[in-house]
Amino acid sequence: MTFQTCDSATFKARFAENLIRCRRRAGLSQEKVALRASISRGAVNKYEMEANVPSLDIVIRLGGALSIPPADLLDGIAYRPSFVGMGPGEYNIAEADPGV
Repeated sequence: MTFQTCDSATFKARFAENLIRCRRRAGLSQEKVALRASISRGAVNKYEMEANVPSLDIVIRLGGALSIPPADLLDGIAYRPSFVGMGPGEYNIAEADPGV
């Protein structure tokens, strides 16, 4: 698996893809996921529409609501730190594997 550097929009897009895929695989509506995660349906919609990224506690709740490890929602997302004093690190997104 190879990774490419990404910006905030790409990070949001990958999270949204993962959430949509996992929600559909579980056969749940946005409303059902929201109810199980104790968040609003609007929040789930914002995550799927790439308008927002949830905090860690919400990622954990979403994983529980979907009966999956929270890490599945972060599939293909990595962070590479920079050298100390050289500025911030960067997020990296795994390139899609055409065989999957």
